[in-house]
Amino acid sequence: YRTRELKYTQRKIMAALITKIIKAVEDGDISVPFTTADIVNWVEGNSIINDEKGKQYARNSISSILSNSDVMNIKSSNKNKKLLRSEKVGIKKSYYLSQSL
Repeated sequence: YRTRELKYTQRKIMAALITKIIKAVEDGDISVPFTTADIVNWVEGNSIINDEKGKQYARNSISSILSNSDVMNIKSSNKNKKLLRSEKVGIKKSYYLSQSL
């Protein structure tokens, strides 16, 4: 468990949350598809911190980051790279890495 925590939190180079999520998906630490709740649980369970602020991400920040990284929001004013693709299943939105679809 300690190794996993260090893998995402003790970086020499600061990384955005979306970069940490993609790395965790590629490493098999987050299953695809994933929901906002899955990412919140992963952040809390692995003590993932915001490198700029030195503390965990707020739930609203996680939701915004996922939404802003979704190719479905390509026409939004947000300039985040669109690295995710979403699919609504019932009332929940599930996310995939855009290249995995």
